[in-house]
Amino acid sequence: MSHFPCLIFLLLVCLLCGCSTEKKIDTYIQENNSIPLSQVAQELSANLSWDVAEHKAYIQKEDYYAVIQPKNDIILIQGEPYRMDFPAYLKNREVYIPVRTYLQDLKSIFFYQVKNIEEEIPEPFYKIENSSHPEVLFQEFSVMIDPGHGGKDTGAIAKNGTQEKNFNLDIATRLSLLLQEKGAKVFISRNQDYFLSLDQRIAFANQNRPDCLVSIHLNSALTPKASGFEVWISTNSKSRQYSSSLMLAKFIRSAFQKNTPLADRGVRKNAFRIIHESHVPSVLVECCFLSNKQDLEWVSKEEQRQKLAHCIMQGIHAYYIHRKKKK
Repeated sequence: MSHFPCLIFLLLVCLLCGCSTEKKIDTYIQENNSIPLSQVAQELSANLSWDVAEHKAYIQKEDYYAVIQPKNDIILIQGEPYRMDFPAYLKNREVYIPVRTYLQDLKSIFFYQVKNIEEEIPEPFYKIENSSHPEVLFQEFSVMIDPGHGGKDTGAIAKNGTQEKNFNLDIATRLSLLLQEKGAKVFISRNQDYFLSLDQRIAFANQNRPDCLVSIHLNSALTPKASGFEVWISTNSKSRQYSSSLMLAKFIRSAFQKNTPLADRGVRKNAFRIIHESHVPSVLVECCFLSNKQDLEWVSKEEQRQKLAHCIMQGIHAYYIHRKKKK
């Protein structure tokens, strides 16, 4: 049933009583478009906890988590900030968030996080060694590199103070040089430490229309046991670029498998906006976990970040060669 008649009634009451109309209507809209975190956790089969000292709620499922703070309109999902339609709020000892945040953000991430997508492509076909032709240069091929976070947005922070944004930029810079050496045209969303919104990154991708996009991140989890790399693609299997994104992800994954000691967490789907709303084949690479001691020690070495950049370049190059063969 439509809430419109109720809104009209509320408006008339507020006018007659001399109360704050805007505040009352805002409250009504929020309460009728909210869902309690206890219900969210139940539907996602996730754990819900409350940190009394920090005044924050945590939803966790395996290695994946979200952090919600009442009176704040930002929810952190895997350390990534997502803006909600209105701030989370407390009512009757429950924390409520917008229904849309649950449906569009939390549900997609927590639902797909346990699903690798091996069944969609025969794995041996995308082995990097079967597609490696180092002598072949890129021709009329462009890549957008998106180093995650930046500026005021640090991304994940390791226990030793290492900030994700800095390693993202370092790996992206190394990748840019490797791609250019092989003849690719490179667009990079940021080449220094400054803040860029997701809207700006998506607009940059859709304006320049590169042949593919790679967003570079480092992961974090509440449990220090979580380790390894992941490659993410959009959940939108009906998009024109879905099969190409999946192909690119498989090649990058194979390069990581062959050339790094990192645990393989597979290719996964998510509605991360940078890969979901960009109109080109897109992947998001979570290179390793800053919250894991061994991963952090490994990625803190320059030669290993160079190796990560080289793996991503190899994956992109194999994708380019395969695409060229199909034409």
